[in-house]
Amino acid sequence: MATTPFLARSDDHRPHPTLQTIATALLRLAGRALLLLGVAYVSVRAGNYLWQSPQEFAFTAQRVVYASHPLTLLVHIGAGVVALVVGAWQLTARGRGRWHRHLGRLYLGAVALAGTAALLAAPISYGSRANALAFTLMAVAWLLTTALAWYAICQGQVSSHRRWMLRSYAVTLAAVTLRAELGLLIGGFGLSFDQAYAIVPWSSWMGNLLVLEGWLALRDRADRAFAKA
Repeated sequence: MATTPFLARSDDHRPHPTLQTIATALLRLAGRALLLLGVAYVSVRAGNYLWQSPQEFAFTAQRVVYASHPLTLLVHIGAGVVALVVGAWQLTARGRGRWHRHLGRLYLGAVALAGTAALLAAPISYGSRANALAFTLMAVAWLLTTALAWYAICQGQVSSHRRWMLRSYAVTLAAVTLRAELGLLIGGFGLSFDQAYAIVPWSSWMGNLLVLEGWLALRDRADRAFAKA
């Protein structure tokens, strides 16, 4: 008698998922959901600057500055949103296939434009000179990690390329974490806007990189332990 597909699956000896694997899968799903929600929120909020007049900008303290440098602002925000969205797609989508390279080139170009504009905008950013220095270093880190990712793939170093792209997107994601940390420091810890804005220009991207490096170190340790088993 022919075996039905259902009965054939019942003889499969694949291991059942453990509590740990289920928890890991749920954490990954929650992380992706938070990432996509954060990217969507920031993209919409930042996109308002592309079609609003300076008098309508939400960041009232910077209206005059932004109005004096419209091209720098528009390039930074427009290309930055493209990098934010494309990077999120590259991280979360499955079955990317041939689109991966095309989207990767789009991401590289977007970061090159947005990062250069960020370098120009850093000296006129809100706050003290320390804020300007933080945003300058962030722009340098953004351009450098992305350039190293491009160099690695040109040399055929796929593993190194992936690591540098993760570092690049960790800096890109500062657009999300800056706003999240700003809200937390003001709403949760009672800091004033100026007090919080003295912290987030540093923590928003350095924190992302520190978390990423910790995760990469843990993953490498797990891989070495698995190889020895």
